[in-house]
Amino acid sequence: MTQPWYFEVDEYGTIGEADDTGPEVNSDVYEDIDVKGLQAPEDIIAEVDQYDELRERFQERCTEAVEAIETRLEDSKLSSARRKKLEERRDRMQDPDDGWQAWVECGGKRGVADFRTLIQEWLDEDVDWSQSDSWPSGWAGQDRAMSFFQDMDGKMLDALGVVIVEGDHPGSTYFAAELRGEMKVANAVAEREGLPFRFRVGVD
Repeated sequence: MTQPWYFEVDEYGTIGEADDTGPEVNSDVYEDIDVKGLQAPEDIIAEVDQYDELRERFQERCTEAVEAIETRLEDSKLSSARRKKLEERRDRMQDPDDGWQAWVECGGKRGVADFRTLIQEWLDEDVDWSQSDSWPSGWAGQDRAMSFFQDMDGKMLDALGVVIVEGDHPGSTYFAAELRGEMKVANAVAEREGLPFRFRVGVD
């Protein structure tokens, strides 16, 4: 209680995490992806298909794999059986939208480790802010603050003067916890109730 942590409140009353600089790498945004838990091709496909950014990465790599197959097919020394197998694989993988799934399936159980590595490498990359509209909820400090207060008792929220806003008008995508009362009153309540946090004015 002697060193409480802070939520920051902007000029509109929106509450966010203090000192929130935003995500730096993809794993900061996609925290739910458990690479170690992916044990089979169907696990890879199901996980990748949930996220637009990751699916796009697999589509790109699948296109590269198709080009590699095309190069191999130029080898005149290929047996007819091998050539037929490669052509069948290429044909399955050529669909621009779903070919990546065939790529994963063709890799079989042995290919899972490589696909897990591909996912982990992508998770370690810097975030692409131009893709933020497709990010799952919960990555922003505003989202995390809202989740925190959603778990709090309604009477305590009333005492603090905090209101949960889930769309401020029909079709709105604005979801947040807002401090509607005076900040000094909210901080006095937090101190009186032994809560480990306080509110302060947000700094741009």
